Amino acid sequence: METVEKDEDSFPALPTSDAVAPKQSTVWTPASYTKAAKKKPDILDSKQKFLKQQAQKVEGRSNTVKVDMPWLATGDAVAATYAQYRREAFDNAQERNILFQKAAEAYISGNKAAAKALALA
Repeated sequence: METVEKDEDSFPALPTSDAVAPKQSTVWTPASYTKAAKKKPDILDSKQKFLKQQAQKVEGRSNTVKVDMPWLATGDAVAATYAQYRREAFDNAQERNILFQKAAEAYISGNKAAAKALALA
């Protein structure tokens, strides 16, 4: 059997006994994991960082103008407003139909002046 001499150049990645030992990595024990899991993220702080970054992006643009947008109503307020306008539209449509019917009757009877007045009302 041949004897192989140990040569440092043969395995350069392996440290020799007099070399510095590699730094040990953090070992997660159950206690340290529980402590990390119980730690709550600082959401407000991250949100403030995000808003600050966005503001810095906007400030860097020369053609960007900051605009205060009004708060828009949603949900029940919008539904109530929509229902109100739909009722008004329905009432207006009924009134239009009545006037159109009267204008048609006036035109058929030969009263063209009344028909024109009712059509333009």
